[in-house]
Amino acid sequence: MTTYTSLSMLNPGQEDTQLIQVKLLRRWKIKLSSPRLFNLKLIFVDSEGKKIQATIPHECVLYFVADFRVNNWYSVKDFRIKTNVGRTRTTDNIFKLKFTISTIVKHIPSVSTSFYFHPASFADIIHRRLDFKIAVDVIGVVVSCAPIQFLLNEETKFNDLPFLSFTLEDDRERRVECQAVGDIAVQSKKNRLPPSLVFITCMDEYNHVLWNPDIPEVNALRERYFALESDDSSG
Repeated sequence: MTTYTSLSMLNPGQEDTQLIQVKLLRRWKIKLSSPRLFNLKLIFVDSEGKKIQATIPHECVLYFVADFRVNNWYSVKDFRIKTNVGRTRTTDNIFKLKFTISTIVKHIPSVSTSFYFHPASFADIIHRRLDFKIAVDVIGVVVSCAPIQFLLNEETKFNDLPFLSFTLEDDRERRVECQAVGDIAVQSKKNRLPPSLVFITCMDEYNHVLWNPDIPEVNALRERYFALESDDSSG
């Protein structure tokens, strides 16, 4: 029987002997100085709900870029384990993974159908009880949205950087102001009319927005929020 190491028990001193089974939650590119070069960033989660960030450096991307699809499960071995340091982090794991050309990846049957979302409380966000160096998941209802604007783009020196500002509300009428910049703002434009439900993973260097996703956490909020709206209108 195959023995897997949980992400909470990773040991940098035994890198070559550890095998993990993980679900891919997120993947995105980090552009480098050359337009054709990029690193691939991933967020994995194991069956215990522990998350970890992984990096596939540009020299290895071609070996793996076709292997990973969001929400699929994989076994991974022969990776490097690094300390998770930096100004911002996508997970609270003390470690992160780095792939090499020797890393072995295999698609495996689904271990769990859970989405492993852990949205932050609006109260914790408002009162700044969170570590904002780490990515925060947020679920809310869009109750207002400003027109899309265009800001000065430092790369082009033109006002062609899309910017969108909108307000989220939870089922207790607590509100959080949100901003989307660049591609995220453009993708959000067609979905920006309230009331829409949105799930966001946000941090300084990475934002991921899902509008009206069909996931249990959002569906639960939809039922609570619009039930309250219905009660208020009938009363």
